[in-house]
Amino acid sequence: CHGEMVYSGQTRTLETFFRSLPYIPKIPSDLSLADFALDLVIKSDDMVIANLVNDFRDKRPFYWKRAETEQASVVSTKYKARFSMQLKVLSIRLLRNMYRHPFLVFLNLVCTMLFSIMIGVSYWKVGTDTSGIQNRMGCLFLILIYLALMSLSSIPIWRDQHVLFVRESASQVYDTSAYYVAVMLFDILPMRVFPPCFFGFFTYWMVGLHKDCTFCLAYFLVILVLSNIAAALMSMAIGAASPSNRVANYIGSLAILILSLFGSFLMNRGNLPAACRWVADFSFLQYAYEALVVNEFHDSFTVFTLKVPIDTLPPVQVSGDGVLKQFGYNVDGKTWDIVSLLLLSVLHGIIGFLFLKFSGSRLLKRLGRKLHAATRICRSGRGEKPDEQTLLSMDDSFKEGNNEEQSDSFFPFHFMHRGYGPVSNSTSSEMGTPLMHNSDPTDEDECQQYCLTWLKVTSTIAKASLVTDKTEVRLLENVSGISGIGAHVARGLGSGLFAILGPSGAGKTTLLDILAGRSTVGRVSGDIRVNSTPVTPTTMTQIAGYAPQSDILPGTSTVWEYLLFHANLRLHPTATPAEKKVRVRDIVLQLGLMKVVDSFIGDEYTRGISGGEKKRVSVASELLHKPRILFLDEPTTGLDSTNAATMVGALAQLGEGGINVILSIQQPRSDIFRLMERVLVLSCHGEMVYSGQTRTLETFFRSLPYIPKIPSDLSLADFALDLVIKSDDMVIANLVNDFRDKRPFYWKRAETEQASVVSTKYKARFSMQLKVLSIRLLRNMYRHPFLVFLNLVCTMLFSIMIGVSYWKVGTDTSGIQNRMGCLFLILIYLALMSLSSIPIWRDQHVLFVRESASQVYDTSAYYVAVMLFDILPMRVFPPCFFGFFTYWMVGLHKDCTFCLAYFLVILVLSNIAAALMSMAIGAASPSNRVANYIGSLAILILSLFGSFLMNRGNLPAACRWVADFSFLQYAYEALVVNEFHDSFTVFTLKVPIDTLPPVQVSGDGVLKQFGYNVDGKTWDIVSLLLLSVLHGIIGFLFLKFSGSRLLKRLGRKLHAATRICRSGRGEKPDEQTLLSMDDSFKEGNNEEQSDSFFPFHFMHRGYGPVSNSTSSEMGTPLMHNSDPTDEDE
Repeated sequence: CHGEMVYSGQTRTLETFFRSLPYIPKIPSDLSLADFALDLVIKSDDMVIANLVNDFRDKRPFYWKRAETEQASVVSTKYKARFSMQLKVLSIRLLRNMYRHPFLVFLNLVCTMLFSIMIGVSYWKVGTDTSGIQNRMGCLFLILIYLALMSLSSIPIWRDQHVLFVRESASQVYDTSAYYVAVMLFDILPMRVFPPCFFGFFTYWMVGLHKDCTFCLAYFLVILVLSNIAAALMSMAIGAASPSNRVANYIGSLAILILSLFGSFLMNRGNLPAACRWVADFSFLQYAYEALVVNEFHDSFTVFTLKVPIDTLPPVQVSGDGVLKQFGYNVDGKTWDIVSLLLLSVLHGIIGFLFLKFSGSRLLKRLGRKLHAATRICRSGRGEKPDEQTLLSMDDSFKEGNNEEQSDSFFPFHFMHRGYGPVSNSTSSEMGTPLMHNSDPTDEDECQQYCLTWLKVTSTIAKASLVTDKTEVRLLENVSGISGIGAHVARGLGSGLFAILGPSGAGKTTLLDILAGRSTVGRVSGDIRVNSTPVTPTTMTQIAGYAPQSDILPGTSTVWEYLLFHANLRLHPTATPAEKKVRVRDIVLQLGLMKVVDSFIGDEYTRGISGGEKKRVSVASELLHKPRILFLDEPTTGLDSTNAATMVGALAQLGEGGINVILSIQQPRSDIFRLMERVLVLSCHGEMVYSGQTRTLETFFRSLPYIPKIPSDLSLADFALDLVIKSDDMVIANLVNDFRDKRPFYWKRAETEQASVVSTKYKARFSMQLKVLSIRLLRNMYRHPFLVFLNLVCTMLFSIMIGVSYWKVGTDTSGIQNRMGCLFLILIYLALMSLSSIPIWRDQHVLFVRESASQVYDTSAYYVAVMLFDILPMRVFPPCFFGFFTYWMVGLHKDCTFCLAYFLVILVLSNIAAALMSMAIGAASPSNRVANYIGSLAILILSLFGSFLMNRGNLPAACRWVADFSFLQYAYEALVVNEFHDSFTVFTLKVPIDTLPPVQVSGDGVLKQFGYNVDGKTWDIVSLLLLSVLHGIIGFLFLKFSGSRLLKRLGRKLHAATRICRSGRGEKPDEQTLLSMDDSFKEGNNEEQSDSFFPFHFMHRGYGPVSNSTSSEMGTPLMHNSDPTDEDE
């Protein structure tokens, strides 16, 4: 267990080595040598292990046999393909993946097309007056922002396949450069080159952009494509450098906001501070926007009309170059802007490649760990390490019953090492204590065991086949069983364990889900009863516990905290806090978790407990409420044979204590299989081969003449698995029929019909659920505050940067423009930062589904708790920085007493509305990448109707209903009115006639000039509140019903509708064609086959009854013998 070498040598001499040691017991005849060795090193104490290590070093030294190897040369057997071949093969895989799962590409194309049409309708045939010029520029800037935000969908592109990439690159399957180029091409071509063309096909003509230039449309498309590529490569670089998708979303949105600030639209070009100009030099949005504006107005024959802010003077007519001069653009800068976009794209690509290539290096990992550690206030609570005496005294106080005043952090255990004797045949924990104390026989609840029976359970799903005409596939067919058949089990006369045995894909998990009342796909039929009473899925979830195959646990909690969390929510409401802790203590002792009770479970940041310990924690959480029936899906998967035996031994003692334990298991060793009271054997197609007592299984096999004799060196479980896997369909059919005829399954009503079904589960009140969930979320935030820290720091720096950029804005026309641009930029920043709330449900979705299915808490309590712990630290506090820094640095409204308070209230309400909208999108979306896309699109659409990018008077009537649901419209209008209404400042509006002086107007005059209602602030604030409530309700409904069959069915149909074909071209090859392909392969005529060629025909099992040769499931040898003359072999 401590990495010491107990033995290293030939396998055939291992048994001899063990037998030569007098202190090692005799190897049991029914235990394999490997299992004995594992039991020995795990269960023996430190003294025995030390003797083993020393004896092996003395008696059996390991020598290098140089004479046999010194003449042999080391020849590499790995070959790496050329870069071109790597790129080709990777491209084929990515193309096939995109071809079979085109949902995101389809969504991108459809949304871009609709958005381009919507912009065309919104800016339909813009005029040539002042509002027309404003709308043209707003339209161009909006297109660029849309493309930039849609590029955020490229952020998860590395994270989604990161594990596969690390494995394949470590195996030198391909170079990082080939992988990067392939992924980049297959993101850029369909997602960054084609979508901008819609703006040329629709928006360009509908808005009425530059029509006097032959190549202006071509330049328009080239600029959009280059800008989109630069944005996508920047997002890829951010995704490769970020530790998680949520952090990457935040950084990506922040980067786009900063670059858009210096895009010369939100800020007058002449007011850009010298200290910030270097940022503008790296802003692809600046070059793209300037190129688009010059492309639109330069050499235009259209005469534009600028409005004069004096009622007695007529408008002034200017040319396109005059408009560029008025706004300070260089008419000859378009070529340099395009070259700059190319250079920035290359720079972003190189940075992204370097981050991807060195993401696994020790230096970056060390820097990442130090950065993460620097942001943590404390990783393990307060970091105080209680000494052994304190913990022992806690334990003593528990024994004495003085535990009423203990806090939630109470921990009644002391640290211990292995406490085994040499080798013990009794099943015990790793702590040397019994895994399960025998229950008090006088306890009525413990003695009475529930009998679960199921008859002819059949499960069918709809699935099309390429070869046959079947549209349905049966996962289970006429499966019956009975578990917990008598009270004698509770009296210690049997283990009570029911095992479901079968190969992978036999339907074991499906059967457990059906019996446990968990939601499952497809159509289910059959009769399921508890104590002869028919039960519904709801009733079953009330009386049964369920431990899934995967260990779905919160990595940031310790074992004690996680179990206490479940105890607080699942034990009877009358139980005191001390009693709940006693219950947790008993479960920890019973399952041997005392050594790790104060250890973190583990996640991507924290190294946690082992796989076997996680399995026991999952079981412990279900045992807290004393379930009458316990379902476990492959609880021994991932464990070594000794720990698997320990786990099953613990479950056997639970069965002896009166709990009806039903588990699925693969490849149990002989001593594990003997613990099973009853067993169900399933065939590869979900048919029932046997269902009954384990002790009669061998008798059943021996009664069949066509079944060979069971080898003496093969356990009964292994023989049964070999039989159902290697036998052909005829043998399996005979097995199924013979069991149905010779060993009929009878309902044993006499033993169970008088017992009633009583629920053992209790659900805490809403207030208790909210409290316990809040404690866990607070602890998680306390230990991993990186995102909150990042949010606060970035918002503070951004608020200061805006204050510096808009420092003490003036009162002239550019000052008015900068004030409005500053307010709009703050709102867009907060809205985009709310996209970090999108993954909030996806990150913990599996844990939430498991705990809510186990009725640990209600969806409403979980939603409110998560919403509060996202809104308070992430949406309420950060906007205050804009009041502390930006408000005074920019020089906003100083003449009103409550204007700053209104300013902060509007920002907070807008931020909450944006965050709740993002949560709703995240709850409704199938993946983070799709949610990023939809969230960014939603913010873009709402910002279009925010009255800044489009003149309010030009809003089409058909689109005004969208504006009514735009929280940005209400927030921006409220901020503008709050800034200019009742202001004593005199503003100066520039007149576009050199001979006329500027015109002075009041703040209300500015609002009138731009068409704002001076009395609309109160209604805007109320509207923000109503929209926040609406977004919250929609998000809750999506979260609550995300697992419903209706939504799942709609989601599957929507996804199927977007697939061009799931299996190639969707053509259904007949059997003759597939056979001819196989024949051509046998004849060797396969040189000209394409990469998509599939040279195998579909086959069923092709085994004879049982073969001792190692074969694949297709009936062909798994490995051909190599030619002995082959030099490499």
